[in-house]
Amino acid sequence: MFTHKEIKRLDQVLELADDQDACLTLTELEGFLHALAITPEVIVPSEWVPFVFGGDMPSFNDFDEAKSAMDNLMQAYNTFNQKRHEGRLKFPYDLGALRPGQLDDVSQWAYGFLEGLQLRRQYWMKDEIPKSPTPEQEELLNSVAIVHCIAYPNEAPKIFEYDGENKENVNSNLLATLYALLPTAIETIQTHAATLDKQRGALNWEEQSPWRRAEKIGRHELCACGSGKRSKRCCARSGPVQRVLH
Repeated sequence: MFTHKEIKRLDQVLELADDQDACLTLTELEGFLHALAITPEVIVPSEWVPFVFGGDMPSFNDFDEAKSAMDNLMQAYNTFNQKRHEGRLKFPYDLGALRPGQLDDVSQWAYGFLEGLQLRRQYWMKDEIPKSPTPEQEELLNSVAIVHCIAYPNEAPKIFEYDGENKENVNSNLLATLYALLPTAIETIQTHAATLDKQRGALNWEEQSPWRRAEKIGRHELCACGSGKRSKRCCARSGPVQRVLH
């Protein structure tokens, strides 16, 4: 998606983060920006940029450094947004031609994409599954669940409620199936977003959403589970999807 020059510049931007463990990787950033570009609502930079750096803006040395970082991030965002408008924004991996080690890249991309969806999760998921979901709702929920499982492979058996023997073999087969379904899942999510986008102006965003507007979670606070990690990097990463599917 990025040129070598853009990769170098974005790497330098990400290195400015005060907490490198919480900061997005370049591959996660690609998935994150992809999700922002398809979201049927403009999310202002003051909201999404802190997520790139793990929740807190870096301690910039001076104005020029801050401006350069913002310019590079906005240029990257505009690249994704332009591709969406041109109909060229697609899932970026050919799963049939992955090189060794690229499965981890796909997982990182899925994590970033999921993080982007979380900024407006009322468009993609609901805290409780409807008693009689429409085919559109069910397909959307399944697609988000697939993305989640690629981002967090160890949680796939819990999300799909597998409880039996030979879990290791089942997990491998399950993940292989989910990876194969991932491109279709992304396409489904994008199609859903495009449908909402076409309705823009006819209804307000609250009415267009298939779910009610959900209360935002304090993802940058310490997680209530006592792990010592930020909510964003702990239960907030998995809670919404698991609640939907269970």
